[in-house]
Amino acid sequence: MVPRLALASLLCLTGCTPVSMWYQDGASISSRDRTQTDCEVKALQAVPVASQTRLTPVRVIPIKICDSTGKCEVDYEMIGGDAYTVDVNAPLRTKVLAQCMADKGYRPVEIQACPPAIARAAANDITTTLPRLTANSCAISRPNGVQIVTKG
Repeated sequence: MVPRLALASLLCLTGCTPVSMWYQDGASISSRDRTQTDCEVKALQAVPVASQTRLTPVRVIPIKICDSTGKCEVDYEMIGGDAYTVDVNAPLRTKVLAQCMADKGYRPVEIQACPPAIARAAANDITTTLPRLTANSCAISRPNGVQIVTKG
């Protein structure tokens, strides 16, 4: 059985974090998702993936090895030099996506997670049309979407 504190911590990690999304007051979630997909495709076509293979830094570490008589030798161990790939076009593609979404009337927002008391009191629902955000708006992450609640 999972200890209650660990379970509460896990729920807080998944439910207490702010929700980031593209936002336009009054837009439907399905319309927003369709627009975002179109913009992602446009960005990928305009700025394709450009993978580069790179290596982690190499370090040479001296290791002192002594035998039972106290005679010591220094050997060297090389650490690093591991290959990894990076998409050098990813930052530009993100800018193209942001420009496309802005051209369609969307803006990036970060909505704070609802306090636990509000999340417990809210009906188990998801938002289908993006409401006007206020300083009292908060979000509840649900398995099938997000519910945006305006307190007060």
